[in-house]
Amino acid sequence: MLNIVLNADIEYIVRYNMGVEKRWQISYRGGSRMKKYYVPVMWEVWDKVEVQADSLEEAVKYVKQHENTIPLGTTPNYIDGSYHVDDGNNGKSSIKEAADFILECYDWNKNVE
Repeated sequence: MLNIVLNADIEYIVRYNMGVEKRWQISYRGGSRMKKYYVPVMWEVWDKVEVQADSLEEAVKYVKQHENTIPLGTTPNYIDGSYHVDDGNNGKSSIKEAADFILECYDWNKNVE
């Protein structure tokens, strides 16, 4: 037995006998299928790392000299308001400028379905 259900979210669910489901999402606007885009986004977190040193200045110096090799902290905290589209301008570019930046800086063929 095959059931096809269309719910309010335009999600098609195909239910086969034995309870196996196959789900997929199709979005429509104006009668045509919309593409799915993967838009690059960024956000900031803060954390602490443990460093052994004789002074705070030495600890800071050590971290600055080893930023690329010190493991990330284990308890990151999201910095409120830091989430934005990666537009090359900390989220301050216009929509057109952001789209142009994304096309120029990312392998766009892997970001569209």
